[in-house]
Amino acid sequence: MNAGIDVAHEKTASPDPDGTAGRARLHSAAARRALDRSAFRAGLAHRRAGRWDDARWSAFRRGYGILPLPAGPDGTARYAVRVRLPGGDLDPRAALALARVARRGDVARLSVTVRQDIQISGMVEADLADALADLDDAGLETRDTGGNRLRAIATCAFAGVCPEERFDTAALARRLDTAAAAHPLSRHWPRPFRAGVSGCARDCADARHEDLGFIARDGETLAVLAGGQSGRAARPAFVLVPAIGRDDAPIAVQAMAEVVHRQADRIGGRKPRVAESIDRAGLDRFRDDFIAAFGRLGGRLDHYGTVAIRPDAPPLPTAPAPRGIVVQKDGLAAMEIDLDAGEIGIETFDALARLADRFGAAGLRTTRRQSIVVLGVERDEIAALGDAVRALGLAIADPARGAVVTCVGRPQCRHGLVETRRLGAAVQQARAARGYGPL
Repeated sequence: MNAGIDVAHEKTASPDPDGTAGRARLHSAAARRALDRSAFRAGLAHRRAGRWDDARWSAFRRGYGILPLPAGPDGTARYAVRVRLPGGDLDPRAALALARVARRGDVARLSVTVRQDIQISGMVEADLADALADLDDAGLETRDTGGNRLRAIATCAFAGVCPEERFDTAALARRLDTAAAAHPLSRHWPRPFRAGVSGCARDCADARHEDLGFIARDGETLAVLAGGQSGRAARPAFVLVPAIGRDDAPIAVQAMAEVVHRQADRIGGRKPRVAESIDRAGLDRFRDDFIAAFGRLGGRLDHYGTVAIRPDAPPLPTAPAPRGIVVQKDGLAAMEIDLDAGEIGIETFDALARLADRFGAAGLRTTRRQSIVVLGVERDEIAALGDAVRALGLAIADPARGAVVTCVGRPQCRHGLVETRRLGAAVQQARAARGYGPL
């Protein structure tokens, strides 16, 4: 469950989008991180020396997951650093390192985002390069969490351990993340791009409302969905391809990158979301473009051709997502811990990571519900862990209560109208006090 998994020697084929290069390239994650680290120090030096204006600095830092905040009382520029956690997986030792970085930056609280990332808010400019280096040493990345990038790939809260899942979608999310980073177009999407993968029809990762979604059909195949949206313009995704082999899912991500870029070129360089691309091109043409790119990159559909393509939205889940304490398919137990609007104090977060280590947990996972799951605890230890969690002032998730999920809102988001985290925490507390059920 370690987000710092070393893939320094992994080989990933990255075909040229036009098929002209036609050669696979070696991508070393360790070498790429070292280059990113050096490039950021150089860019920050340009900024602090006055050689870069605000526009150039803004475009540069967003690629490193560094987002602006309102200046402090003394006028000092402040930033949020967003840590990328594919599938939400976080090793307890990496969590301790993350807490140390935040503490040295004099940050009081961390935030879990709806993409399962963790955000450190309040860093000053002078500390950014050292913070990124320390996170990198712990195997944690910040790249591609801001700007027009493929955001962290969402998974189910209990991915890898849920008794009902068809296969481990957390492991698949890490593979998809590696494949996307290796593709030449991965850092040049027309718009922020969101993907998710769910392990069964419950769709706990909400893949139905992503730009690109995968839902496991059985132990070997996934349905591919596209064009979902959440928020004010919420709509479910279309079934793009009814079944692909799970080993071909990374190819599907790369094929989608090509299709989205071509569609942007067709409409004069505008930056459409996938939903808009489907509306403009028509579902049949969009699907044909995707299937052509998928085949050109080596994906196969012939094994699953007997499954009829349905152009309508996928069916709704038939059961709610599991919450609270769950018995894993390996006989161990997992515990979900609710946070107020996704926020947790640094000292509490540090103590929780130490508890996970003390109880021999397999790892931690952030969730789309902005909670934290402790995975892989012996069942006869789960009650003691619960007592220790409550002693920290945290609450074990209640399946009957549901969860309140918020975006970052003001002041971090330029589109934000209200301070959503403060409002979300108040709503959660009011619901708990009145004993309201799930949302």
